[in-house]
Amino acid sequence: MKARTRKRVGDSFLYLIYFLAGLFAALPIIWVVSTSIKPRQEIFSYPPKLIPQSPTLENFVYVLRGTPLPQYFLNSLIVALSTTFLVLLLASLAAYGFSRHTFKGKYAILMVIIGTQMIPGVTNIIPLYLIMNKLHLLNTYLALILIYAAINVPFSIWLLKGFFDSIPFSLDESALIDGCSRLKAFWKVILPLSLPGLSAVAIFTFIASWNEFVLALVLISSQARQTLPLGIYMFSNTYQVSYHSISAACLIAVIPIVALFIILQDFFVSGLTKGAVKG
Repeated sequence: MKARTRKRVGDSFLYLIYFLAGLFAALPIIWVVSTSIKPRQEIFSYPPKLIPQSPTLENFVYVLRGTPLPQYFLNSLIVALSTTFLVLLLASLAAYGFSRHTFKGKYAILMVIIGTQMIPGVTNIIPLYLIMNKLHLLNTYLALILIYAAINVPFSIWLLKGFFDSIPFSLDESALIDGCSRLKAFWKVILPLSLPGLSAVAIFTFIASWNEFVLALVLISSQARQTLPLGIYMFSNTYQVSYHSISAACLIAVIPIVALFIILQDFFVSGLTKGAVKG
């Protein structure tokens, strides 16, 4: 009985820690939600209050109708979706090759690929700017798509390679015996079985592209091509910060990420676990 009591006390203590940790993590989000529905005069009231006295949706109406935020949202959507598609295409083909073929220098190449992730991104900003300028791609979606894809492909290759390694090679052989080409076997047999891994890569890439700020700030100066993080940044200037507008815009920006994760969450968890089996 004493052992059972100690176990219950221990479990209760752990649950309390989990609850407090979750509350601590959720508190900034709760505060952003609260600020987004507060009238401007309540934001600077003292003492600060979590629950607004006069909740309003005027902040959302303002950022959607009175600012270019919808255009920024569309720009981010174009860039993030295009980047995700390109990364899935390149990383899946490369990972399949590394998984199914043995050649000299294979693991050295893999180490070089993953080693590129150790280079601080800020050190590449000036070279990337000069390259995009030479290619006349400044202020274009393509500049962001190409760079974001280059940043996300190495990790995606490693994740998908681990996932492909968990798929029996006999499936490829059966497809080849049935008359499929190597590419058709990959497209018709392997990819459908790889949806969890592809979903994990898609979520990682979409979130990284959707949230990226520094490269977009450097490469995009035209307001018509600015992405959502830049648009939210514009709500603050030298003289004031529109906390209510920023909060409303941040909640709008989170919607696609939450929706994508809800749709693909089962595949996402499975893809991470299977992709970690072999490297």
